[in-house]
Amino acid sequence: MTDRFGLGWRPELALDLLRHGDQVEVLEFIAEDWLDAPTPRLATLAAWCRERPCHLHGTSLGLASTAPISPSRLTRWRQLIAAVQPTCWSEHLAFVRAGGIELGHLAAPPRTADTCAGTLANLALIKQMVGSLPHLENVATLMTPLGSDLDEPEWLSRIIEGSGAGMLLDLHNLYANAMNQGWDPVAALDSLPLSQVAAVHLAGGRLWRGRVLDDHLHPVPEAVFGLLEELAARTSQAIDVIIERDGGFPPFGELLDELAEARARVAAGRARRHRDTHQGISSALIKSAPRSQDPGAQAREIFLARLYTEPGMREQFLADPSATTLDIPAEWRDAISTLDREGLKMVAESLHAKRRSVAQGV
Repeated sequence: MTDRFGLGWRPELALDLLRHGDQVEVLEFIAEDWLDAPTPRLATLAAWCRERPCHLHGTSLGLASTAPISPSRLTRWRQLIAAVQPTCWSEHLAFVRAGGIELGHLAAPPRTADTCAGTLANLALIKQMVGSLPHLENVATLMTPLGSDLDEPEWLSRIIEGSGAGMLLDLHNLYANAMNQGWDPVAALDSLPLSQVAAVHLAGGRLWRGRVLDDHLHPVPEAVFGLLEELAARTSQAIDVIIERDGGFPPFGELLDELAEARARVAAGRARRHRDTHQGISSALIKSAPRSQDPGAQAREIFLARLYTEPGMREQFLADPSATTLDIPAEWRDAISTLDREGLKMVAESLHAKRRSVAQGV
């Protein structure tokens, strides 16, 4: 068993990665940066992939949805994978569009049986068209997605176990969601199918209006390193541990120090394993699940996408959520009284900032 430790490749880090490559065992590349790359640039990425283990990491498929993924998107993925031959590839369990509305970034879908079924159907399509399944990553959210009736560990477990895919467990996302929604991240570990964890993301964030924002601009916090040690104490398979940093880059030595800390925490967890009595408890294995036939399932995602992207509709909704002029899904009306209004506004602001930064080329 050989655990590997590495970084997300960013242009700002390229020179240091060349200089200190012996201390970085695995690299992760954002796939969207390469999907339309010319042949010479693809050859550069292929060379990296031949030199060391490399992951391709996707951000735009939107596979956690009741709506099917466009086959043209999957064709581009298949072509990229064939061209560069990565060690593996991954994608988020998020939705990024609904009813023609582009959210501009990753959003957590309602955690329901319908979105589980839609995601499993999308993964079956991916397996057919791409030839392999991605590792599946849990996403950060500032609020419990509106309309959810499953908790996050159960929702993730149904999809991970039902698809048979490996899991890319983002420990900062797990930590942020636990802090934002009031549950125990260590207990959540024990409710996930940890035997399917193939890779781990570590990152840092910041407090924003009393909630943890996953922004990848800060050092990995102690709590997240602690979760890494807990994970290592509960697993026996080799894992790839990758630190994500998207900006606010420190001197490269500080990133190497974080990698060293990650190595030490995994080693400590492995050493504990033989005496650790904790065991992961996962949901019942779901061999397969058809896509939901409920026509209202996708309508609910579209309603949520509109709330995130249309300020006028959102203001009307927040002023009077029971307004009859809004086509609120009937099964959500009972939950309106406990709506996390501040969370909804924060998610909308965060997504708007992401769309604006993309439009400005930031």
